[in-house]
Amino acid sequence: DRQNYDGRTALMLAAESGKTAIVRFLVDSGADVCVRDEGYGEMALMKAVFQGHSEIVRLLLNAGSHIGTNAWDDDLDDLLAAAALRGCCSIVRMLLEGGADMDAIHENSGTTALMWAAAGGHADVVKLLVDAGADKDVRDPAGMTAFAYAQRWGFDELGGLLCPESFHLASDTGAKRRRL
Repeated sequence: DRQNYDGRTALMLAAESGKTAIVRFLVDSGADVCVRDEGYGEMALMKAVFQGHSEIVRLLLNAGSHIGTNAWDDDLDDLLAAAALRGCCSIVRMLLEGGADMDAIHENSGTTALMWAAAGGHADVVKLLVDAGADKDVRDPAGMTAFAYAQRWGFDELGGLLCPESFHLASDTGAKRRRL
């Protein structure tokens, strides 16, 4: 658990670099998975999520004993948004199973994981979040929904997954479109 000049541990470096065997060895040897670096206050789990190392994320989640504290919940929700933006479906699934709030609103941007997945065009992550019950109608401070994010960034193919419920109701009742 010794930290280098910027507060990073061997576990953090291995997690960030994708060195699964080293992470497994360090965790099995009792490395503290909750240590934060001095620069950004990040744990090894955060570094693994940011790099998309799903097997390392699984190892670190299984080694964590502090899920449920308020600080951890906030971190978990931020990690969910980061994984959604990067399109890491397996990591999103693990974080949801670990207790992340799929509808948590990021305090700085006012966005949700679903909005980030839509902005990135990650259909598999959007589908996972929608199927898990993510609220498609949440709006960011500018009034945009996940549907609007998908449209803004040119991912029209996500419309079927993200279309507001009122649009589905109109098409389900046989309402006809007309040109104005």
